[in-house]
Amino acid sequence: MYFCCLHPSTSDHILRDVTIDLLIQALSEAKKLGFYHAVCDDFNMHLYQFYPIYFNQPQIASKRIYRLFNFLLLNSYVDFTPVNFSNSLSTFYPADVISRIDYIWFCPLLKCFLLTSVIFDVRDLSLSDHNPIISYYDSSFLLSSIKLARACQLKRHSCRIFSFDSVTPSQ
Repeated sequence: MYFCCLHPSTSDHILRDVTIDLLIQALSEAKKLGFYHAVCDDFNMHLYQFYPIYFNQPQIASKRIYRLFNFLLLNSYVDFTPVNFSNSLSTFYPADVISRIDYIWFCPLLKCFLLTSVIFDVRDLSLSDHNPIISYYDSSFLLSSIKLARACQLKRHSCRIFSFDSVTPSQ
């Protein structure tokens, strides 16, 4: 699995644009190669502000900082922001300053296996000044990945599609 975490600069517009271009290039390559991947970080942008531009002004949506969200939406990525039980729970807390990852985007290959994602509070354990994000996946993710890797080793192609109408705790 391939995770890409970054923080585009907000003050240096040239650096931010280059970073976004490199990220889009890396995501395109990962998708082309069939890698499961995710993107997470603070993009200093909000989807509720972007959606009107995306739907009503597509020529603007593909320019400047908007092009990252535009790329993610056009390529069927899914925003899977961690579920929190507290608005104050963050992913990073140096000197009690609250910061957090705004978005976690999963590729189309990975989104069908993801069940949920939560921020785990480790401040009481004093292990780090970062709280980890824990993602829960369906167990079929591991099985399908192992089978696919083995098929690739043997130069075979395989495709398995499962559809569940309901899931019980024993599954």
